Amino acid sequence: MTTRRRNIRTQMEQEQAAEEEVAQTGQQQEGTSPPALATVPSLQGRLRPVEPLSSKPASQKAIRSTDAYTKVTYRLSNDAVQATEDMKTLMKRRYGFKRVNLEEIVEEAILAAQRDLEEHQAQSFLVQQLRQHKNPANQ
Repeated sequence: MTTRRRNIRTQMEQEQAAEEEVAQTGQQQEGTSPPALATVPSLQGRLRPVEPLSSKPASQKAIRSTDAYTKVTYRLSNDAVQATEDMKTLMKRRYGFKRVNLEEIVEEAILAAQRDLEEHQAQSFLVQQLRQHKNPANQ
């Protein structure tokens, strides 16, 4: 082992021992706040204050208020996922939408299917499609 590696290893062992000592001291003084690691000579100048983590990344902005929404998960066929991606692309390119959210596409499709079901009942698109998928022999 070279001298440099030995020095690095020794320094790492010293730092680890200092950290363990600080942790043990902190455990003994449970009622008080643990001493700052910056007081350990080998760690001075290396530590910086850490800001508390946010529940959302800073770059993520909600397009709509999430107060009235419930997060749910559904399994979709690969064809359905690709169709929603294609719709998103088409709406941006052909119809000039700046931002299109896949959730919005799915939400509007579900609400449209509900309106069609209530209006047309047994003749609705949804009933007809599900009948074909559930009973392929009745076609």
